[in-house]
Amino acid sequence: LAYLYQQQPAHNFCNTTKSSGRPATSSSSDTHSHTLPRPNVPPLSSSSSMARSEQQGLQVLSALDAAKTQWYHFTAIVVAGMGFFTDAYDLFCISLVTKLLGRIYYTDLSKPDPGTLPPGVAAAVNGVAFCGTLAGQLFFGWLGDKMGRKSVYGMTLILMVICSIGSGLSFAHTPKSVMATLCFFRFWLGFGIGGDYPLSATIMSEYANKKTRGAFIAAVFAMQGFGILAGGIVTLIISSAFRAGFHEPAYQDDRVASTGTEADFVWRIILMLGAVPALLTYYWRMKMPETARYTALVAKNAKSSPPPTCPRCCRWSSRTRRRRWTRW
Repeated sequence: LAYLYQQQPAHNFCNTTKSSGRPATSSSSDTHSHTLPRPNVPPLSSSSSMARSEQQGLQVLSALDAAKTQWYHFTAIVVAGMGFFTDAYDLFCISLVTKLLGRIYYTDLSKPDPGTLPPGVAAAVNGVAFCGTLAGQLFFGWLGDKMGRKSVYGMTLILMVICSIGSGLSFAHTPKSVMATLCFFRFWLGFGIGGDYPLSATIMSEYANKKTRGAFIAAVFAMQGFGILAGGIVTLIISSAFRAGFHEPAYQDDRVASTGTEADFVWRIILMLGAVPALLTYYWRMKMPETARYTALVAKNAKSSPPPTCPRCCRWSSRTRRRRWTRW
C-alpha cells in the first residue's frame, strides 16, 4: 500500500469552513494549501520481482508433478520414442552393410576371397557418426536451453532427414570418394542424432508427472532397442528381396558376375529408410507446445505455461492460451 501511495500525485487539501465542514472553494486567500507527507518507502527492487517469478515457477512445478496421467502424456511418449527409434536405426544400420560395401568397392578379382573394407576405412565408416553424436549432444544441449526445446527439436529432425538421404546418395567415381562422401553425411547425421538424444529425454521428463516419470522415460528409451531390431529386420527383407529378384552365381563360380550392379542399391536403400520414421513424426513435433517447465523456469514466463490439466483431448480450455497450447 505504501508503494501504491507513493505512485499517486500529491493531493492539496483546503481548510474547511466551520459551518459545513466542506473544503472552501471561494478564493485563494481563504484557503491554505498543504501536502500530506509521503512515506519514505523504496520502490520494489528487481530481486523481489525475481523472487516472485521463481515462486510462480515453483507453483507450476508442483502443479505439473501432481497432474493426472492423461492422453497427451502418451502422445509425448510416441513422439519422443520415435526419435529414439530413428536414432538407433541410423546409428547401428551401418554395421549391417559394411560387409556389402567391402564386397562392392574393395573386391580384388585376383584374390580367391571377396573383398572387405580396410581396417581404417571400416573404423571411419562405423565410428564417424558417434563422433558427431558427441559434438551434437554438447551443442544442441546448450542450444536447447537458450532457444527452447521445441525449436531445436525441429532442427535436429530436419538435419537427420537430410543426412539420411544424403548417405544413400553418396555417389562418386572411386571407392575412396564414395567412402569420404558417406563419412561426411554420417558425421552430420550423428550430429543431429546427438541433439535428438538429450532433447527427447528432456521433453519426456518435463511433460511427465512425478508419479509416472520413471515409467515414461523408460518407455522412451526402450524404443532404442526396437530401432536396432528394425534395422536388422529391414536389412534381411531388402537383401532377401534382391537375392530372389536377381539370381547371381557365387564368387567361387564366377568372380565377375557374382557382384552385380543391383547390389549397390541395397545398402543405399537401407540407409535412406532411416529418414522415414523421422518424417512421420515431423508434423507432431511441430505441433508440440513448449514444455511448461521450460516456459516457467527458464523463459521466466509462468503465465504462458500450459495448465496441468488437459480437458477435451489435449486442448486447454483457457481462451487466452489457445495459441500456445492447441490440439496435437
